[in-house]
Order: sequence, then structure tokens, then C-alpha cells
Amino acid sequence: MGKKKEKAGAAGTAKQEEKKTVQSAENIAAFDPTGAVSPAGTDGNRAAAEAEEPEEETRPDRFQMFRQGNPYNDFMSRVFDLALLNILWLICCIPIITIGDSTAALYYVALKIVRGKDHGIAKEFFHSFRENFRQSIGYTVILLLAAVLLLLSFHYYRSSGSGASSMAYGVTITIAILIGAVFSYVFPLFSHFSNTIGRTFSNAARLAVTNLKRTALILLINCVPFALYLGFPEIFYRTFLIWCLIGTGVSAFLVCLILDPVFARLEKGE
Repeated sequence: MGKKKEKAGAAGTAKQEEKKTVQSAENIAAFDPTGAVSPAGTDGNRAAAEAEEPEEETRPDRFQMFRQGNPYNDFMSRVFDLALLNILWLICCIPIITIGDSTAALYYVALKIVRGKDHGIAKEFFHSFRENFRQSIGYTVILLLAAVLLLLSFHYYRSSGSGASSMAYGVTITIAILIGAVFSYVFPLFSHFSNTIGRTFSNAARLAVTNLKRTALILLINCVPFALYLGFPEIFYRTFLIWCLIGTGVSAFLVCLILDPVFARLEKGE
């Protein structure tokens, strides 16, 4: 009897498993893996699936403007980077003797921003600042001497009313433009290439002459605040805070945008 019960139990279990297998096969046949309901499904399920599909397609992405790659988000991030760079440059220029070093760090980071290789504005800035501190003192002294001599010459010849003084004033303006053209290349070169002071000035003069269109654009960009101060003082004072917060950073970015093709050729040894 015990053996028969076992056989009967086994037979019953086999029948139950067969029923489950048939039922599972029916359920599988009624399910379409693409998301739609097969003919074996109900009309209610089909209608629910069709109603849900258009809703997913037309649903707006409310957080799109905050995602990376959004033009507005990228633009504001770049504005913040240039403002931070400007503030760092301004703070590090306060000791006067570090003007050259701070300006070199400014162009060092600006060129990295242009090339999309910046990895932290403050980190890159102070890396260049520490690395070029000693050699930058010589550039700062030359820059300050040139600036003082030009300012004294302008003041002297402007206060004199003779014809000779007017001619000398014109000559001084010409010399100032030439010095400005050379210095437009000096600090970007110093920040990007290792060289002696004399060699850097020689290369800057050569580049200023052989790239006249670029030199003119760079001079125009760098002279905007001075032109506003001399010609339109009211506008200059109204926009003074803007220049303090971001003006120099934007100018350095534009200068490096112009110089990037020139530096790329120099890196290739052309």
C-alpha cells in the first residue's frame, strides 16, 4: 500500500506540474516582449499600453537646462571661470613686484581654457605662479620701468606747449604702441615657453612684426580700458566694477584665442 501511495502521489504531482507548464505556456503566448499585448491579451491592457506610449514621448525634460552640455550652462560656467581668474590675477598683483608673475599665470590658465585643458582655475593659476616666481621679477622690473618712463614722458610733453614738445609727444605715443605690441607677446610667451628674458623679448618682437593683424587685434583688446579712461571717463567709471571682476580675464581669453594658432606652430617647430 505504501508503494502504491507513492506511485499515486508521484502521478498526481506529475499531472499538477503538467498543468502548470501548460498554463505558463499560455501566459507566455499572451505576452509580447516588445511591450504590446498579443491577441491573446485583453482589450483593456491594449488600450492602456497605447495610452501610455504618447505620454512618454511628449513628456518635457524640466531639468535639461541644468544638464552638462547645455549651451547656457556651459556659457555661465565659462563666465564664472574667467571671473575667478580675473579676481586671482587682481589679488596677486597687489604686492606690485608680483605683477609679472600674476600676469604670466593669467595667460597660462587662459590658454588652457581656450584649448579645453583646464583642470581647476585656482590650481592651475597657483601652479604657474609658484613655478615662474623668481624669473618673473625681471619681467616685472622691466615692465614697471617702461611704464614709469612713458607716463613721465606723456606728462612732460603734454604740459609743454611748444611745437617740439608736440612732436616729441607723438614720438612717445609711437614708442608706447611699439612697447605695448612687444609686451602683448612677452607674458603669453613667458607663461608657455621656457626661455631667458632676452630671448623671450626677442621672440616677442619678432612675432609682433610677423603677425601684424594679430598684433593689432591684441593691442585693440588690451587698450580698451585705457581708451575708455582717456576718451570716455564717465563710461569707464560706470563699468569699472565690471573690469575689476571679469574684464581682464575676458581680455586674456580673447588674446589667447588669437595667439593659439601661433603657439601651435611654435610647438611643432615651424
